[in-house]
Amino acid sequence: MEAEDLKIKMLEMAFNCVEPLVDREDLVTIKATLTSSYIVVTISLDKSDIGKVIGKSGRTIQAIRTLLGSVANRYRFRCHVEVEE
Repeated sequence: MEAEDLKIKMLEMAFNCVEPLVDREDLVTIKATLTSSYIVVTISLDKSDIGKVIGKSGRTIQAIRTLLGSVANRYRFRCHVEVEE
């Protein structure tokens, strides 16, 4: 799989994980940045939806990180997920 294919797959997976959790789907923006061995996924949300994505004690965002990290690891990449307003 090419790096660009991985980038598209990560964007789709991140959106599919985040979309059901938020109230304002139109304000969700997800970006992926690729380096030689690392992929950074940045999730931008409405301020009122950040708590829903992070979850109680950070469990929801940790589950999203684990899911995306396992897919990236399959293609020999490391993954970092960031949440911002």
